[in-house]
Parts: sequence; structure tokens; C-alpha cells
Amino acid sequence: VELQFVDLAGYLHSTTVPLHLLDEDAFTRGLGQLDGSSVEGFTTIDESDLVLKPDPTTATILPWSPKRARMIADIYLNMERGRFPKDPRYIAEKAMQYVAENGYTAFFGPEVEFMILNSIEIDIFTPMFGVGYKIHSVEVSKAVTDKLVSTSDFQKIKKAYHTPPPIDKMLTAREEIAEYLEDYFGFRVEAHHHEVAALGQIEIDFTFADLKKTADNVITLKYVAKNVAAKYGMTATFMPKVVYGDNGNGMHTHISLWDREGKENLFYDPDDEYAELSQLGRYFIGGLLEHGRALAALVAPTTNSYKRLVPGYEAPVYLQPSFSGWIHPYYHLTPYFPC
Repeated sequence: VELQFVDLAGYLHSTTVPLHLLDEDAFTRGLGQLDGSSVEGFTTIDESDLVLKPDPTTATILPWSPKRARMIADIYLNMERGRFPKDPRYIAEKAMQYVAENGYTAFFGPEVEFMILNSIEIDIFTPMFGVGYKIHSVEVSKAVTDKLVSTSDFQKIKKAYHTPPPIDKMLTAREEIAEYLEDYFGFRVEAHHHEVAALGQIEIDFTFADLKKTADNVITLKYVAKNVAAKYGMTATFMPKVVYGDNGNGMHTHISLWDREGKENLFYDPDDEYAELSQLGRYFIGGLLEHGRALAALVAPTTNSYKRLVPGYEAPVYLQPSFSGWIHPYYHLTPYFPC
């Protein structure tokens, strides 16, 4: 059984334990399987012993390896001293608790974009020839030109949005990812399609949920996509800007605030003539604008993030609201988290 957790940078980690170790004590007291000093940002070596407590609601068989299962684990301090404060799931739980204490319920619905590439060659050992990298994709690669009837079977840069087969050569892998998510991981997939970028860019959308569940789902989708791609001898990447001159990978995130019971959308006002948006919704947008530069540290945390945030590639370059960017058919506000 794989016990999985996420670090502060959002990377998935995993340790494998035999099934016989997962007795009642493992679910109540946890397993001392984690050296926090080896996870960047977690602990120093003198406080390194951390405990993983599996969450049974996340248990599932891995479809690409039926003899293995996975569970997401919560992280605890040792000696039964409570939750580890830097556990991202715990941070999400505290945020949800804060929202609930103020009488609200929040839902999040991301649109996850990524690319599936045939191969990547990286050369850092021969500077006399020039260090660099090469990316190969069956959708644009010259390696397959002789096998195709015409060049119309290739994707075109920045023009691959919603292309059908045979131009869309990612459909089989994309369908398999979506089926695994639904059949094994409890997702309700709403749509999947080829995105704008030519090199195997994919978007998969799934039903919104609360903060922790949505975060679990995003991490799970990445995990499934990478394993399905590996099954086909390819590589899935969620890197913001993979190819110069083509669109990058983002993550539209629909956000809505409801009453405590989750019955009334507090961002919706049918009497508002401009956007059917409530005053609370406007305040929410104002908060994003006020703190947008600080939020960039979280939603655009790498140098590569800013290679994507340039004009001409359907990526945000200004900190401003717009009618088209606000409104979702279910009246979710829609910030564009750059990744």
C-alpha cells in the first residue's frame, strides 16, 4: 500500500508498506514512517520523527498495478502531540474551519492543464556542443512524418484547441486517465479535451468540491496522469511554460461562496444588471486584486511561471477584473491561477 503525502511545494511523496501493517492501531495512532528533515521545509533533524496516519476514505486499488493500493495520509507529530502544522491537508482543514466559523461554505473547481510528451532529451554534459534540451511529441514530431498521409495530420502551434482524431493523438491516453479517475478514484469528470498548445496539451475538468477534497483531487489527477503516460512510454508534465512560442499550462479555478448549508450561492444576485454578481462577490474580487501580488508567491512560485505570463498566449498579464473572467454558468468567480 502506498501512503502518500504532499510537501509545502505541492510535490507528492510516497512510502510503501505491507498490508498487514495497516491494523486498527495504524489508523488511530499512525505509522512512524516519515523523516521530516528529509522533506524540504518540514522539520530540522532534531524534530524529524513524524507520523503518517492513513485516511481510509482515500483508499483505492491502483488500476495500472492491481496488486497495489494507495491512501493519502495525514501527518502528525510523534508522541501523540497532535497534527503537524505544516501538513498541507491540515492547513486546508484549518482554512475550511475558518470559513465555516464565519457562516460560509466554499467550493473550488479547477480546470487542470498539462502536456503529454513522447520524450525529453536534456544535455548538460557536453557544453562544447551547447547545453539544452529537445522535446519530442507524436503530434508534431518529424519522426512520424513518413507514417502519415499528409501534414494536415499534425497539430499546428497555438491552434490545437478541441482538435479531433486523428490530429488529436492524445485521445486514448486522455480517455484512460478520465476513466481511471472516475472508476477508481471517485471523480466525476465533466469534460476532457485537447487544449490550445500543439504538443499534446490536455485539459481535464471535474466537479467542484471543498478545499481539501479539491486539493486531494488535483494531486490525484497529476499522479494518475503521470502513471498513465509512463504506461505508454511518455511523460506528463504540468510545467507552466514548456515550449517557447506556444501556450503554457494553467489552472482556471472556479470559486464560489455559499451559506453554511451549501444551498444559497452568495456570489449570485439576479438583480445585478452588469454581471448578476452580489456585493459580496465584488468584495471577494476586491480582495483578490488587493492581495494579487502576494498571492503570486503561491500561484506563480517559479521562474518558469513568469515565462508563461506574457502577452499573446491566453495567460493573465494584468491584475484586473473582467466580466468574461468572472462568470461561470454556475456563478462561480473564476481567477486564473497561473501555476
